[in-house]
Amino acid sequence: MILKLSDNNKLHLGYLVKQNETVVQDFCKLAWDYIAKGVNTKLYAASSQKLDISAQDLQHIVEALVNVLLEACKHKLSIPKLKNSLTALEFNEKQAEVICTFYTAKQVDINNVLLAASVHLPMFKDVEWRIQSQLASRALPSQMTPKILMNLKLDNCESSNILLQTDPANLVHLTQVLESALNDATNNHSTRIYRRYKT
Repeated sequence: MILKLSDNNKLHLGYLVKQNETVVQDFCKLAWDYIAKGVNTKLYAASSQKLDISAQDLQHIVEALVNVLLEACKHKLSIPKLKNSLTALEFNEKQAEVICTFYTAKQVDINNVLLAASVHLPMFKDVEWRIQSQLASRALPSQMTPKILMNLKLDNCESSNILLQTDPANLVHLTQVLESALNDATNNHSTRIYRRYKT
């Protein structure tokens, strides 16, 4: 598998292709700093002066290399496949070796950063419910007021049990909204979007 990168990423990596392996190694360190801590404008300003390029260009190069590393981790590329991708981007043998060595050393750390940054939404696990009904009161001796008490059980949530109380009309409305959302989620358009972002 060859990594698919944007034209902008390829353009910015073109600068790195022309550098020696020591500079490539320095950019790998900058890429890891970017992944772990985010943009560091002071560091880019200092490094850009040494390389005689603008701080903005340096940041774009770092981001392009970060994209290579993230895509490689996302697709769980083996070293030979990563080398093929780097060769396709016109990196020479020594440059590719530097990036692959860095990738091997930091792959677990990068995956941990990605995992920590991902959103963990609560997931439905189970529901328990019961109906309560007030049959009458002194003011209204013939009125029945039903209530539904639900205990939602969730995963990936601080509170694994959530108690809700509703009336039949709201429960019917809630059911209709959820069924509509389920239909939307399973239509062709949603399926195509899901497949696109899953890969």
